[in-house]
Amino acid sequence: MKKTNATPMHIDAIKNQIFTDTIPGSLVKDINTLLALIETETLRLTHQKVSFASDILTGLNAKLTNPHQIPAAAKVTPINYPNLKGLYLLLRTSLLTTIEVGKGACLKIHKKHYAQWKTLNSAEQFMWLFESWFLRGYPEIIGEKEDFSRNITVMVRFGLNCYHIDWISNDGKHHFSIYPGYTNIAIMQLAGFIDVVENASETKERDIRKISLTDFGRSFFGLVKETFKEIDWMFEPEALISLFKLNCTDMKNIIKVPKIAHAQGSFIFEISLPGCKRIIELPAKHTLDSFFYEIIKAFDFDSNHLYVFLIKNSLGITNEYGHSYLDSCNAYANDFELGALELIIGQKFKLIYDFGDNWRFKIRLINHNPLSKIEKGSILEKKGKAPEQY
Repeated sequence: MKKTNATPMHIDAIKNQIFTDTIPGSLVKDINTLLALIETETLRLTHQKVSFASDILTGLNAKLTNPHQIPAAAKVTPINYPNLKGLYLLLRTSLLTTIEVGKGACLKIHKKHYAQWKTLNSAEQFMWLFESWFLRGYPEIIGEKEDFSRNITVMVRFGLNCYHIDWISNDGKHHFSIYPGYTNIAIMQLAGFIDVVENASETKERDIRKISLTDFGRSFFGLVKETFKEIDWMFEPEALISLFKLNCTDMKNIIKVPKIAHAQGSFIFEISLPGCKRIIELPAKHTLDSFFYEIIKAFDFDSNHLYVFLIKNSLGITNEYGHSYLDSCNAYANDFELGALELIIGQKFKLIYDFGDNWRFKIRLINHNPLSKIEKGSILEKKGKAPEQY
């Protein structure tokens, strides 16, 4: 993303932009409405934790500033309410909520972050949501599989296209679901970047005919257009966030998220292949790379091939921790200690080993002993004969 100089017109427009809970859009007000509900009620989630439960969607939608209209006969599912999918994504990525798992999953307030949130003015709350969306808005959180960098790049490119000409579709039911996606459209609309005109339709998805930028949207994407020569797949969200903050005088404070302390002691894992499993205890200070070698040793495999761990973080985003020779993973396994991964008892993840034979080890954390003083890994239990590696 190559930087140039922005024109004073767009800079002044952003600097003079007024932010309230309903200006430039209803995003801040709707987020606060849902946060107030989460404080007093149990807002249940789907089994996959990617949306609010289907039977509460209609009630939640009715409480929003501009409820989304769906055909009366439509079966209520999360796809009917892209506005609630977008708001759910922001509730998760803003770190204002956590997921509590009991008889069923539900959203709970993150008390420390929420206390800071309530001290922010409307402009600062808007910016925190915007920043959270750009930095952590992985589609996987809401059950979609698009690549994150491509997802955000597509959204920005879509806004830049709208800067030149209103976006009109003769097949809104299909086209907009792909580019830039209904959830992105919903968030852009809630944030006040775009106006959306829909056809009268009985379909379960939105039937969008026209999208045009609001005055705020034209100021924002005009600033982006004049500042950066091009936006490609290497798009850096931080650059755009910094540009926005630099030109908004009312955005001085943010939520301070403390670093999570590393877990101490030891972890006990169950590792399984079809027909056999091993129970292994490891010090929390061991790296994922060390964990890999303990697993391979426990199953009497050799370690001559590449591997990658697939581990979901607390937001539901799958991170790839791979062998140091891999160039396609999020991070290298030898750079991360087990105690730094925010693992919770019962959490499941995978180790994929030897990309030719594609061995898939299922891993489950079954216990954490914070007082353990062990210095090396050990096999606590063996069940079943390990398969032949070759």
